[in-house]
Amino acid sequence: MKVLVVEDSETMRKLIVRCVGQAGVQDAKVLEAADGMQALAVVAHHGSSIRLILCDMDMPNADGLSLLRSLSGSAELRHIPFVIVTADQSDETAARAVREGAADVIRKPFQPEVIADLVRKTCSPGDGLPDGEGDLG
Repeated sequence: MKVLVVEDSETMRKLIVRCVGQAGVQDAKVLEAADGMQALAVVAHHGSSIRLILCDMDMPNADGLSLLRSLSGSAELRHIPFVIVTADQSDETAARAVREGAADVIRKPFQPEVIADLVRKTCSPGDGLPDGEGDLG
């Protein structure tokens, strides 16, 4: 089970990775990317084995919504739950992300347990879903 963390701030990326680890999901592997372009390369290599994407909104080279749009165009990848993690506190930004296909929006600062709960809900082996078909709803 793989979780992709896409975040340009190394400090924040490491924090999110640690939160994913706190979920305690057996066989969890965290993949990392510093921007949307790196994330596309990671997704090209790992494909639908990724169960969850946690992605910053504002990044250089390709932002979170650009990455989301790219993945939504692929029948193989559009089912992967894509969660925006953003410092933007506006409801408009969150609504836009959901309209464009984000499964959820988590606002920074967040409590580590928010990420851990999300990972457990989406990626636990007992979720009854085929590999690669997590559900946040």
